[in-house]
Amino acid sequence: MIYHMTQADEELAMKIAHQRNDGKVNRNIRSNKFYNGRSEIDTHVSGARAEIAICRTVPGAQMDTQERLDGDKNTHDIIMPWGHTCEVKYRRKTKWDYALNSNRINDFKSNIGILVWPGNTPKQLDICRMISQARFRKISLVHNFGYGDRLVVKWNNMSTFEQYIEFCKELPTI
Repeated sequence: MIYHMTQADEELAMKIAHQRNDGKVNRNIRSNKFYNGRSEIDTHVSGARAEIAICRTVPGAQMDTQERLDGDKNTHDIIMPWGHTCEVKYRRKTKWDYALNSNRINDFKSNIGILVWPGNTPKQLDICRMISQARFRKISLVHNFGYGDRLVVKWNNMSTFEQYIEFCKELPTI
């Protein structure tokens, strides 16, 4: 599911990224990133863009914008209108997998995980895959990308985001 970011979306992503990042920088706290080749602020901007895209695509979805100096402790990024909590993972390349920032299964605390990739243009995001917490617990494997063990599920072992949305159309909203 492709989402086209607007200028207002980009400005909001930057604002949220600074809310999440600036307090950490002032206290010399580093994020536990999936890919260490990006700056702290770039990581936060990418994550905020992905979360905004999901919230714009799913009417009634609510993003958690709270600043946390010690990270979000793998709590939810979004609450869907039907009550599912979501952990969003943006990957900077297509066909990169859904991975936690640790090798601890209990760090997957949300009901579902959502995988977002870049689209064909800089303004596009591909909200592509989702996985339930239960399925993640069953099929995740430990992998080390060069900066610590992570629990990972291959992208092609996840359901499409469209399948998830179609299923949830029947659920009542809260």
